[in-house]
Order: sequence, then C-alpha cells, then structure tokens
Amino acid sequence: MSGFGHLAGMVKVSEIVDRDSLEAWLLDQPEDETKGFAIAIAHRATMRVLPVYWLWAVQNPHLFASPNFALPELRCAIIASVAQKSPTYELKKAAVSAVRLLEQNAADAVGIITIEDISRCLARAAYVVNDDSAFSTIAAKAVELTSFADHKWKHIKNDCAALEGGNSLRNTPLFREKMNPFQEDWDAVRTSLSPDWSFWINWYQDALDGRAPDWDMLYEIALIPDEDWKKGPARVNFLIGEIQAKYLSAFTPLAERIEFDPPVAKFHAIPQEPTKPDLLAATLSQVEDAMEDALADTGNGLREDSREVRVLNRTILRHSNDPQRIEMDFTSVAIGLRRQIEETQELPNSEGNLALLEAVEEGARAIRATHPDVAENRMILAGQVLRELPNEDIAVLDEAKDVLVVISEGVMAEDFAEDIPQLINDALLPLPNGAPPLPAMDPAVRVFGRVSRMAMMMQKSGEIVETIHNSKGYKALGIVARGVKITAYLYFLVSIGLRLFGIL
Repeated sequence: MSGFGHLAGMVKVSEIVDRDSLEAWLLDQPEDETKGFAIAIAHRATMRVLPVYWLWAVQNPHLFASPNFALPELRCAIIASVAQKSPTYELKKAAVSAVRLLEQNAADAVGIITIEDISRCLARAAYVVNDDSAFSTIAAKAVELTSFADHKWKHIKNDCAALEGGNSLRNTPLFREKMNPFQEDWDAVRTSLSPDWSFWINWYQDALDGRAPDWDMLYEIALIPDEDWKKGPARVNFLIGEIQAKYLSAFTPLAERIEFDPPVAKFHAIPQEPTKPDLLAATLSQVEDAMEDALADTGNGLREDSREVRVLNRTILRHSNDPQRIEMDFTSVAIGLRRQIEETQELPNSEGNLALLEAVEEGARAIRATHPDVAENRMILAGQVLRELPNEDIAVLDEAKDVLVVISEGVMAEDFAEDIPQLINDALLPLPNGAPPLPAMDPAVRVFGRVSRMAMMMQKSGEIVETIHNSKGYKALGIVARGVKITAYLYFLVSIGLRLFGIL
C-alpha cells in the first residue's frame, strides 16, 4: 500500500483524498463496524454512477447475447444495499452469482472506458459483501473507479463522517446540495422504461431521496434464484411483483377473503363470519339509536348529509354482517367526531354528540374484544404512518378507480368508488376546513389490501387474467387500447401502496 496506507489508525475524515487514505480510514474503525462501513461506502459510490451504466444498457440492448439487459448491475447494487444491515451466508452466495452475470454482461462493453470502470465498480460493491479478508481494499477500489464523478471525494467524506457519527446512511440522500452530475442520465433511464420496471425506478429514486425500503422485502428480492435472473427482466419483474404484493398484503390486514367469479369476470370480498352475531346486532342497534337521538336535536349540529352520518347509515344498512368493516367505520367516525368536538369545535360539546361518540367508540372496542383478527389488525395499523401521495400517483389512482370498479362487483366495487376519492382527497362532500393532508388509513387499507390480494390471485392463475382481458367491461377501458396488461397495472398500484405505507 502506498500514500496514506502506512498511516492506518491515524487518518481523519478530513484527510481522505484518495483510495489509500480511504482504506486507511476504514482500517481505523471499530472491528465490528469496519466491514459494514466498507459495504455502505462502496454501495453508495456505485449507486451514484449507476445511471451511466443503466442508460448504456437501455440504449444498447442489441449488444447483449442474453436477455439479462440491465439486471446484473441492479442485482449487484441491491445485494450491497441489503448487506449493509446483515451480510448473511445466502447474500454472499448471491453476490458471487451476481458478479458472474455482471462480468458476462460487461464483456460486451470492452473498449468503453467509463462503462468498463462502472461494471468493475458494481462488481466490487458485491465482492465486498463476500470477502472477509480484503473488504477495505475492495471498497476503496470501488470508490476509485468512480473517479469521473464530480465532487466524488466530498460525497465520500460526508458518508464517512456520517458513519463515524452513528448514522447508518440508509435514510441519507445519495447526493447533497443537489450536486448530482448524473441527473440527466437518470431522467433518460426512467423515461425510457416501461411500467414493468416500476420497482427499480422507485427503488433508485428512493435512494436518491434518502428513503430506505423495507429491509426484509429487499432481502427476499436479492435472493431471487439465479435461474430466474438469467431469464431476464420479465421473469424477475414478475417475481418482484409477487413479493411486493405479499408484503403489501401483510401491511394491510383485513378479516375477509377475496374470490373471483369467472362467469362475470369480477372479484368480490367475503367478510369473516361474526363470532357473536347477537352482540354485533346489539352494538349496531345502540349506535343507530344514539345517531337518531343526535340528529333529532338540531342544536347538535349533525345533518343527514354529514360524513359521519352517511358512514354510519351505510354501515348499518349494508355491512351489518362484516365485523372488520364495522370496526373500521366506527373507528373512522369516532376520530371524525372527536376532532370536530374537541379540536375544531365544528360540533358542540353537547350531550347528544358525546353519547354518539361514546357509542361508536364502545362499539369498536366490543368488536375488537370478540374478534381477535380484527383486534390484531387494528394493532398493526396503529403503528403505521402514511406518506403523502405525489401528484403522479394521485393521477394513476384517479384512473384506477374505474379499472377496479369494472373488475369488481357488489360492495367491493362500491368501496373502490368511494375509498379512492378519499385517498386522493376528493371526498364526496368537502370538509369545512378543507381535505386532510394525508389519506385516511382505513380506506387506504381496503384499497391496497384488496389490490394486493387480487394481484396475488392473478399471479397464481393465468385463467383469471385471460377471463378479465376478454370481458366486455375491461375491453371498454382505455388502458386496453394502450396495451397494458391487468397484472402489470395491479402491480403498479401495489408499488404505490408500498410507497404510501413506507415499505418502498
């Protein structure tokens, strides 16, 4: 080792100026953290220049003898990303296979200096996961190969300082101060790819923005078998969609099952049977009486067309045998009433309003007490925080309403028609103080919980997909003219749900 190499144990972050000084700094870190630091630095350095290779692969598919396209470098990058938390034996095996496929792909880039450098850089980011003896050297070499990147060492110093200060970097943007010399390359990549690549597009954009997807989901994607990666993007993206739908389903629990009716080519939801129907009926009756009393006195401020009254009427009339839906609606009404009584004072603190609030809160608690699955679902949802939806996702959901209604029937179709406007803050009747800044939790759970289960059913049955594609209602939709398959469309919605719930 030359340069600063002999000064291992003495190099400060401010003195990192080249490969040797970076390696020396890595060797100076606590033994139980050094490899994790090395993986993180190699991963982030390669991620910054990834769009250059990715764009080259997009623009030169004719150079590839196999259908691998840009997958090998993406797999190397995702393995290095996941390994920052835990470089397991399975990940090490996957890294060896990923590097082998990458090197086969990179052989087609001989003579293109920048692309050759990036391919070796990506390979080393995966090698550092697998090598327990020379990881600091491998990581430093990976960084060195990004020498054409503007402000490279400034970014590396920032990363090293953050790691030294206890920041894992998982939620730190790749570039700071908007110094991204490859933004044009990235813009060209994401505008060139089909919706089938939505996972990879969102994954890289999250890295740029400093959002860390769910580790377990990424780990499962990284361990997709070699034979599937060799089959190309269609197969890998299909399997990623399956994994995504499974994780979204777990984050959106519902005490119901989804079934498909082939004769009409539609999905429908069947609620879990109530364990104590008499108690359920008594609970609904109590809430109905309290609502009628509150409406009878105009001084309470409630109206027949108010959201809370509409929700309760719909629940009593149409969902009396669905404990999950009743609990969700009662919880939603309780939150709305409490906000209007205690926070905004839109409703008076009257005896009638307080009695209605108490009735719906007691009703929700009673259902949770007698239905363990519903209670468990509420516990899961209580710990979740929703993200705001970007405008492009809102536009997709607006279109998706018609699609989901067409391929559903009964209560499920009606729910899609009413829940999706709430997600995009376009309620049937606007709130006095404007729409809430975030979509409501329970409508989001119903929409994306059902979409994820529908997607998983389609994955297992090509007959369902064919039946929907041949149905008159689906053919009449505009997405058919665009050549969009229903499976790809649902997986795109799944990716929106994953971002909404903070999984992706």
